[in-house]
Amino acid sequence: MKSIHSKDNPQVRALIKLAGSSRERRRTGTTLLEGEHLVRAYQESGGVAETILASETALADPEVRRFFENVPAR
Repeated sequence: MKSIHSKDNPQVRALIKLAGSSRERRRTGTTLLEGEHLVRAYQESGGVAETILASETALADPEVRRFFENVPAR
């Protein structure tokens, strides 16, 4: 699992742009899922996430950390 500590990280900046703009999501053909429940439902339906991010606060919960460590990503 890779840690990102800067909001200036290009990947973080792209995700912030996606989160704030439905136009950007349509342009890129991207869907943004927020929350363990939605990610879990997507995975159970056969979807494979391109990128998964979690805050340090969320990862402090052992169950959430285990889940995110075991979710396959492209």
